[in-house]
Amino acid sequence: MCMDNIFACFFSQITTENCDRGTEFLAAMTQRVFQKHHIKYYYAHAYSPHERGSNENFNRALREYFPKKTNFAHISPVKLQEAVMSINGRPMALHGFKTRLSAFKRHLSYRHLHVTGIT
Repeated sequence: MCMDNIFACFFSQITTENCDRGTEFLAAMTQRVFQKHHIKYYYAHAYSPHERGSNENFNRALREYFPKKTNFAHISPVKLQEAVMSINGRPMALHGFKTRLSAFKRHLSYRHLHVTGIT
């Protein structure tokens, strides 16, 4: 499971997770992953997109590459990774017009962590 790998890689950095009410977050397997890694998880209220603004922002950007109702089972991991890296490479006002990726790397450097595989 992808989330299990992310939590294992960044075990000391992720302490909470804010989720929407999608079935992937309500599944018992996902909740076991949260519990395994001692992550507190919070669900946004229904019809409250303001409670998950960065998620909505990212989804909007992802729709530029994959329109609504895209079956991601037919999208290669490479294509998805290219889209995600392109989105994460965009400057954002929230991060002082730096990219999400550079903000993430900066956060890791504060904790003296280095991750391979991200550019």
